[in-house]
Amino acid sequence: MATNRAKEDWALQAKRLRQVIPEIGDIGDESLRTKVEQVWHMAWEGSDFDVDEAPNFPSRGYPAPGHSHPEMIRYTLVDHTRLVVLLARDIAQRLE
Repeated sequence: MATNRAKEDWALQAKRLRQVIPEIGDIGDESLRTKVEQVWHMAWEGSDFDVDEAPNFPSRGYPAPGHSHPEMIRYTLVDHTRLVVLLARDIAQRLE
């Protein structure tokens, strides 16, 4: 029964994750898409924050002292991730 509950939780979290980061659904390679979802799932489970509320705090040691920008805390980790994806897509399209 616990296994079914874990599968239900995972399914609900994956659905919620795709609502918060719809670009995940655009990943054509199913294996890669699943791995991306698993990484977010692990981060979500190990955090006190909901997936769409996690602040964009710099990780330990990065950026280097003196290079952090006060505006970083205005954006969530999801905001940052989505912006990086959009920029990467734009660069790829321009290179084609």
